[in-house]
Amino acid sequence: SLDTLYQALRDNPTEASDEDYASWEIEQFPNEVVEPLCDDLNTPLAIACLHRLAGEANKGDAESARQLVSCARLLGLLGDPNWFEAGDEDEADVGAIEQAIAARNAARAARDFAEADRIRDELADQGIKLLDGPDGTRWERA
Repeated sequence: SLDTLYQALRDNPTEASDEDYASWEIEQFPNEVVEPLCDDLNTPLAIACLHRLAGEANKGDAESARQLVSCARLLGLLGDPNWFEAGDEDEADVGAIEQAIAARNAARAARDFAEADRIRDELADQGIKLLDGPDGTRWERA
């Protein structure tokens, strides 16, 4: 679930800082999040709202991305700006992953889909999920 929310922020960055949200009054947060929290701390319903906001942000709605950040911070979530970054111990792996992705892209360009699928499956076996999009191929740890 956190990966989904962080992905929405990675694809739709907001300009506001934590200090901006710290000064907000409770009335400035969407009722869709505040009301469940006031109802016996119904966090599942509040988190469902976060996912709805992430979906809207992924459709290009900047206001939803801003609200996602503010509401998540209200719940103590989405505070790690480096969520998808590899640690120092993973730097060697990152190079190998990037090389494998380049080889997969070359195989796809050559229409060698069996080889491209083999590389994708090999990365998946290592816990690497490939995300193909209009801007190229990104990856994340599954």
